[in-house]
Amino acid sequence: MSEQISIIIPVYNTEDYIKEMLDSIEGQTFIKYEAIIIDDGSTDRSESIIKGFCDRDSRFKYHKQENQGVSAARNKGLELAQGKYVAFFDADDVIPPDALERLYRAMREESADLAIGIMSELKADDNTKVNSHTKALSKNKDIQKYDTNLIWSFSLANKLFKREIIEASHLRFAPIRHTEDGLFVFHYVYKCRKITGCNSIVYLYRKRPFWEKKSVTQHATVELLEDFIYALDHIAELAEENVKADMKRIRNDQYASKAEVDELEAFTRIYLSSLYERLISTSLINGFYRQVWNADDEVVPRIAEKIAEYRTHVFPSMWQKTLERQGDLKLEKGLKDKNTLFQIPQVSFIVSDRVSAEKIDWIIKGIYNQMVPAFEIFVHGKLKQHISPELQQYNNLFFLDEDAGLKEFKEQALKKSKGKFLNFIDEDVYLDRETIHKMYQKLSETVNVEFITVLLKPIMGDEIGMLESHQTVFLKKYAIGKQKRNMFNAFDWMSGNKLFRKSAIKGRKIKFSNDPVRDIQSIYGKMEFIKVLSVHMFTTLDDHDIITAADAFWPRLRYRSVLWKELAKTKENVKKRKEEREAQKHKWVNFIRRCLPIRKKVLFISVRETGKLLENSQAVYDAVQGVKKVVIAARTPHNAKVQRKIKWHLFTSRVIVTDDYVKYLGMYDLKDKQKVIQLWHACGLFKKFGLDHPSQDIEKERKIHGRYDYVPVSSGGLQDGYASAFGIDPRKIVPLGVPRTDMLLDKRGTDSMRQDFYERHESLKGKKIVLYAPTFREKGTKRIEYKPRINWQQLSQSLDKDVVLIIKNHPVMKYDLLKGKKFPNIKNMNSESTHVLMLASELLITDYSSVIFEYALLDKPIIFYCPDYQHYERDFYLNFPEDLAGELITEGEKLPAAIHKELHVPDLDRLEAFRKRTMGACDGHSAERVAGLIKDCLK
Repeated sequence: MSEQISIIIPVYNTEDYIKEMLDSIEGQTFIKYEAIIIDDGSTDRSESIIKGFCDRDSRFKYHKQENQGVSAARNKGLELAQGKYVAFFDADDVIPPDALERLYRAMREESADLAIGIMSELKADDNTKVNSHTKALSKNKDIQKYDTNLIWSFSLANKLFKREIIEASHLRFAPIRHTEDGLFVFHYVYKCRKITGCNSIVYLYRKRPFWEKKSVTQHATVELLEDFIYALDHIAELAEENVKADMKRIRNDQYASKAEVDELEAFTRIYLSSLYERLISTSLINGFYRQVWNADDEVVPRIAEKIAEYRTHVFPSMWQKTLERQGDLKLEKGLKDKNTLFQIPQVSFIVSDRVSAEKIDWIIKGIYNQMVPAFEIFVHGKLKQHISPELQQYNNLFFLDEDAGLKEFKEQALKKSKGKFLNFIDEDVYLDRETIHKMYQKLSETVNVEFITVLLKPIMGDEIGMLESHQTVFLKKYAIGKQKRNMFNAFDWMSGNKLFRKSAIKGRKIKFSNDPVRDIQSIYGKMEFIKVLSVHMFTTLDDHDIITAADAFWPRLRYRSVLWKELAKTKENVKKRKEEREAQKHKWVNFIRRCLPIRKKVLFISVRETGKLLENSQAVYDAVQGVKKVVIAARTPHNAKVQRKIKWHLFTSRVIVTDDYVKYLGMYDLKDKQKVIQLWHACGLFKKFGLDHPSQDIEKERKIHGRYDYVPVSSGGLQDGYASAFGIDPRKIVPLGVPRTDMLLDKRGTDSMRQDFYERHESLKGKKIVLYAPTFREKGTKRIEYKPRINWQQLSQSLDKDVVLIIKNHPVMKYDLLKGKKFPNIKNMNSESTHVLMLASELLITDYSSVIFEYALLDKPIIFYCPDYQHYERDFYLNFPEDLAGELITEGEKLPAAIHKELHVPDLDRLEAFRKRTMGACDGHSAERVAGLIKDCLK
């Protein structure tokens, strides 16, 4: 099996995650891949886990090297890759089962150089958050390289690349530790001729919670910042160079209008401004500056320097929006270092001695990991001995009187605090990195709101669960309007999940006691608040802790019934119940199937035409005598009555004969004594199809094709190709011939058809007929009009007097290639049978159509006219054009000479070898042999 996709996975000490990633790769619906795992010097159990996959599946390939960093690991993977396409995944993430299939189909259907799918964040609680920019890109089948959404899509993981472009451009990953992926992506994007979207979630990025081992992107050293700046500078330089080159090209284009030049100039200026704004706001500020408490002292002035440089490229209106979005930082006054920030705090964290001594370090680390850099922390003095020295060195961490009670401690902290907002932590709660920042923004946007409360989620070992009692507080019906004040608020007695306006605490004259539960219930009754379900914190509390502390009878009695009643109304649960009903229905149908007896009958089922079988099935139907035969010929979609009829005969027939995709074969199991014969509608093997070029869900196709017991084909050398297309054992591919070709080899029948043709078209008697039979064209999943690039007037004048060119379109081509023009020796005959026209003609002109195989049986010459050959992306089973049975022409001007040559001195040498190789089993008795196979199956 040749690999279509090379998956490159760098690994470094990811024993907790690598199995899940490799499991998700092994479970892909697309199977033609190699997974190249580069172990960058792991010292944990990663190696043994990976080798377990390699031992049982040859598609998994392992290489170990000394620790050199992720760039070196990916570069080694590129060196080893053999696939046509390349995907880059990380060891600690996962991919959906159809990710490769979706990306591969998008690339093939759109003839693209890069496919971009949807990336979704996999959070600690197993919920997902879709990246809006990748979603926007995924819906666009023709993504421009200056699409601003690309600016926000640095990741490699949701993309499929062409290895040919990577190698031709000598692309490799820069030896840096940050944003090496974004730099690679930008290098590649500017090399692309076509970029397409893939409207499916193809990657689940795991955002590790801070309490796990930190990743490199969470620690801001000056060396790491310099690597980061190296990447950002080169990305900006690449963008500038490409914009200049494109502007120069369009200005030198004599056919480009001024409006087109102005449009591109405006478009690229917006793009560059957006790019620089992104580098400032998201990369430098959110990525590094907001982590200033975890940064070296030299980081802040270096960031300020780069912001000043990049800002000169940003439109004033964009910069103003940046200032507004980053309002808590007051960027207009410049960046502040740690010594300044702690003196002008926006948030004051007040941590009482009610939190666990063994958890206090993690609680404080969570505060230093969050995104609001201007803050201060007041901690009860009793906890000082439990806080690590590295945290105690911070100048914004203050310890208050260790002898103070809870009431006195909070009063002291409130008096000393300088922050506009207050967060009282009386329980073991942990902050997500963005939690406080989001709460801060919510409170800043809503003037009349005095505090905000967010959902708590419990840490349950390695997983995040749900607190049913607390979830009830945040049900939509209780979160807004009059009902937000309700009895279930008793379960939200915690203070750590709330952010208060300090002015509201003082203005309302809130008095604290030594009972924090009672304090919060009092605050709920006095202050204006909002509940936010989309933001959450983590806790070690469980439902028992919450319910016991609340000590509220009616909420305790009712919360479960209320919660599950509301949850049942969600879209996810409605969908789940529908799926359960479908599964139950399917189970019932399968029960009936098992009970029904198998009859000695043959079912002929066709889904292409209503009321008649296709030629192959009809020929076999006529050849099978002396047995009960049932015909169901109905074009899809089928109504309920037709579906019941199909299922009845499908479940009760000994032999099922079909000639196309029949979805019912993939929906239900058949009994062992039942046999399915697929009379595929094409001869030979030309363009790739089936699982080699999927047009629908690969898993569905595999289930359908996997039911075939026998597939008669036109020659003995085609087994491997058909077996690959159908995903079945090559022994099921039987060279019995194609039944419909029998008529072409029946001299009496063909003579009669020719005679009937000339009686209908007397003006063609004595003429040499040249048949032009092009096939349809596609762009992606849509059929497009074919433009043959033929000067019909010149061709008409060049033909000999006794020559007539007849055009026969593929059935789906419902347009006139002549565009209404009339010529005495060129005619459209789309109503005539293709077989009749083949018999009447002396020469065939076609392109990528499978009519060549049947025409080869007639010992007549063939010309392959393919004006779009250089841009035709669909793969072939044969070597194109080396294996063709005739001359390839790509220019319309050369067609007249080729026609004259083949009519007078036909080249049939290649034709004989081609016929034997592709149609060797077609001898005029194919239908008899298939009929014999059916009778054997009935015994």
